[in-house]
Amino acid sequence: MKILMQDGSAIVTIRRDCWAVLNGKDNYSIIRNGSDEFLPYLGSYPTEERAREVLNEIFQLISDGKSTYEMPLK
Repeated sequence: MKILMQDGSAIVTIRRDCWAVLNGKDNYSIIRNGSDEFLPYLGSYPTEERAREVLNEIFQLISDGKSTYEMPLK
């Protein structure tokens, strides 16, 4: 699946795992397995719940056979 990063700076191909991690005190970032140093995250969200919602959206689209996704701003 190809994903447009939240900040619009790159399109990345997801071939492996993605997960939500706490990034600082109040921010959850979605990262992908094998992230390069210059592409550390796909998007960041204020709560773990929202980060999980975004992961579920990605999972559902993959399950439905879709090939692209744009990370939501919020």
